Amino acid sequence: MNIQKIRKDGNSLVVTIPREAARLVGLEQGTPVHVYANEATGELHIQAFVPRGRPDFVALGRQVIEENGPLLDRLARDDDGVESEKSEPPGLRSNVER
Repeated sequence: MNIQKIRKDGNSLVVTIPREAARLVGLEQGTPVHVYANEATGELHIQAFVPRGRPDFVALGRQVIEENGPLLDRLARDDDGVESEKSEPPGLRSNVER
């Protein structure tokens, strides 16, 4: 059993994962992880994040976000959460009755 000391880094607490323990569970620098606490047992769990879904679909989503990042950021910033009553652009017809 390794005893590790918790230290502070900015506003976060940090614990060092021993290299051998990380190797045994497939963690390396940059690996996304889930961190969750079990209040009942006082245990802290760290688990490698495995994306759900088809890898090709996840990769396509990441590509779309990367290629359209500024546009997506602008849309998110300008979205007021209210659907617009604006008319559709010329040449487009909606199949949904209003």
